[in-house]
Amino acid sequence: MFAEAYARMCKEIGTIVVANDASMKGSMSFKSRLVNKCQDNFERRQGPNKEPFDDLKTQCEQTRQEVRRRYVGTVRIIGELYKTDQLTNSIMKSCIMQLLETESKDCSEEDLECVCVLLTTIGRKMEVDNGQNLGPYFEKLHDIFHNKEKHRLSRKIRFAIQDVMELRQIGWTTKQHSQDQRAAEPARDYRGTVQRGSGRWINSGGRVYGRDNRAQSWRSGNRNPSVNLEQLLLNNIERDEVSRKTVAHYVAQMFKEKAIARVDYLQALKTVFEQADDLIIDIPELFKYLSIFYVRLLNMFYINLRDIRYVARSVLPKYGAAILSELLLKYQAVYGRGDTVKLWYESALKWTDFINMDNPEQYLMDSELGYLVDIVKFEQQFQSYLISAEKGMNDLHLN
Repeated sequence: MFAEAYARMCKEIGTIVVANDASMKGSMSFKSRLVNKCQDNFERRQGPNKEPFDDLKTQCEQTRQEVRRRYVGTVRIIGELYKTDQLTNSIMKSCIMQLLETESKDCSEEDLECVCVLLTTIGRKMEVDNGQNLGPYFEKLHDIFHNKEKHRLSRKIRFAIQDVMELRQIGWTTKQHSQDQRAAEPARDYRGTVQRGSGRWINSGGRVYGRDNRAQSWRSGNRNPSVNLEQLLLNNIERDEVSRKTVAHYVAQMFKEKAIARVDYLQALKTVFEQADDLIIDIPELFKYLSIFYVRLLNMFYINLRDIRYVARSVLPKYGAAILSELLLKYQAVYGRGDTVKLWYESALKWTDFINMDNPEQYLMDSELGYLVDIVKFEQQFQSYLISAEKGMNDLHLN
């Protein structure tokens, strides 16, 4: 997220002379130290003492995610350093070749993720600005993408590869330009076989269909609408706030027109939640962004909190607290405290249905949702008082 800013800062202070650490003598420029550090971190994945991902799979999931995030972050920084002319074309080509050099049947998904991040970062500068030919590398990616028997890739990596290949096909359109286009056209073309067989909200000219056409496109010619919805959500989670809100509006409209079935939407949401471990690496605020897609549906009673709990059940032990708090905070921001209290009461759920902690009330108070805790406690006390009063009146009548 901050790689570009860090790279620009490093360029500004690159000539400053800094002392070496205890293992090295003398001094060197900050830029040299930085480049050496990036090289060490990048090559650690290849050396005899690297932290192998296969071994990490047997250890705790948190450690695996931290190592993966560090590798991806290192590659992103390397790309940004190149964009600010602190690294050369030859170094970039060397990095790409090392990430793609594996010929094993099961390609390292971590290396493929890194090469997609690197190419997305540096592709325009290398090919458009510096006239470098990245064709051979994309031929390799093309072979990996299409040879499904040899390379069994997760959906996330397949989408990453397709994204960077599409980005090159459209001339390395800048990310901001793409975001602006997607904000205006949130229902972008879907990928793969789904793309060819699904109804679309945007025609080949980029014009949004009218209401009748949109509804009809979802009712017919669509064998798996939940997959379409899943990709609509995945493609827009990391976009800007305007894009996410626009997608939420369109989905609510499709619900209203009965062009989306509740079961299909919940299945799509369930699939997204199941990918949380991978998504949260690149999207630390995943559940904050994701909540935008369903708070409107909750308010319009198309779905309810019990639905959210059900579709997120596979990740509740790990992320339940964040899912609930981000949902309630977003609902509060849009509809106010009164409606948020009503939403929670109508669900008839307990805090522990989402929050796997010894003191869920404290967590909510720390998350600026203490008013809900206070109201629930008051309700419990009031109910106890009513029960006690009713018992007292009954005893009085008996006497």
